[in-house]
Amino acid sequence: MTTLLSLPYNKVLSLPTVRETYLMPGVRRGKTRDIYDLGGMLAMVATDRISASDSVLPREIPEKGAMLTGCTAYAFQQLKQYPTHFISQPHPRIIIVKKCDPYPVEFIIRNALTGSAWQQYKNGKRDFYGYVLADGMRENELLQEPIFTPTTKATKGHDITIETVEEFDRLMGGHPNAAVAYELCHEAFKDCSAIIEGHGGVLADGKMEIGVDDEGKPTLIDEVLTPDSVRMMTDHDYYELLNSNAPREYWGQFWRDKQYLRSRQLSETGWQGNGQPPELSDELVAATARAYALGYQSVTGQNVDIQPNATSQESMAEALAKVRYI
Repeated sequence: MTTLLSLPYNKVLSLPTVRETYLMPGVRRGKTRDIYDLGGMLAMVATDRISASDSVLPREIPEKGAMLTGCTAYAFQQLKQYPTHFISQPHPRIIIVKKCDPYPVEFIIRNALTGSAWQQYKNGKRDFYGYVLADGMRENELLQEPIFTPTTKATKGHDITIETVEEFDRLMGGHPNAAVAYELCHEAFKDCSAIIEGHGGVLADGKMEIGVDDEGKPTLIDEVLTPDSVRMMTDHDYYELLNSNAPREYWGQFWRDKQYLRSRQLSETGWQGNGQPPELSDELVAATARAYALGYQSVTGQNVDIQPNATSQESMAEALAKVRYI
C-alpha cells in the first residue's frame, strides 16, 4: 500500500480531493464536513476543505478528510469508557454518530501555555478557572496541570473566550451541567494526552465538544484528537525547542497539525483572518498534507495509506448503502 509520507510533493498534489459531497438531499455543510441526517443518526463525511482563522480556504488538502476521519474514529474507540456519539466508520471518510444536542461551548484544554491563553497571560491574566499560573512563564511552556480556556461556539465570525465561571455555567444551562461536562472533557483529555505520549509525542492543547444524547447524558461529540482540533509535536522536537528558548516563529515548522499551516500563512503573508484568505501555494498544500500525515501518525501510530477510489462519491454512497443507512 502506498503511504502519503512516501510520496514526493508533486505526487501528493496529483492526488484527487473532495471539495463537496452530494450523497443525499438536505446536506448541511460545515467548514470541513458534510453532514447527512439519517433519522436517529448522522453521517459525518470529512471533505478535504481546510479552514483557518474562521475562513474556509480556497484549496483542498489531499487526503485530509480520510486523515481526520481515521484519527477521530481511532480516538473514540480508545475512549470507550466515556459516553461518545460514535457508532461506526463504514468508509475512510465517514463516521456514523448518534444525534446529540450540542452545547454552545468549545471545551479547550491546554497542557501548555499556547494560543489565546498565552495572549491572555501576556496581558496579565493568571487565574484560569481556579488554576493560578506563576509569573515569568514562556509561550508553549508545559504546565503542571491542564488549564481550561473555553470559548463560545460562533456560527459566524470568531469564537469569544468565556472569561468567568458564571458565564460558562450560564451557557451550559446551570452549574450541574457545566460541572459534569467539564469533568468529562478533563478526564478524556488526560487519556488523549496519554495516547499521544504513547506514540512519542506531546499534546499541547485540544478542543472538545459536548452534547446531550436522547437520554439526557452529556456525551463527547464532533471530532476528537485530530490535526484540526489539537496542537501536537514529537517530544524530541518539543523539548528541544523549549529548552533552547527557540523564538516563536521557529516553532511553526514542527507542529503536526493545522498550526503548521497557520504559522506558515502568518510568516509568509501576514494573514490572520483579516479579509480574503490568500491562495495556498502548491508547496504549502503538499507540506500541510505531510504535516497532517505526521499528526495522523502521532495519534494512531500508523502511516496514512492511500485508499484507491475513496474520494469517489460512488464509494461513499455504496458504503452507506451496505450498512443500510440509505
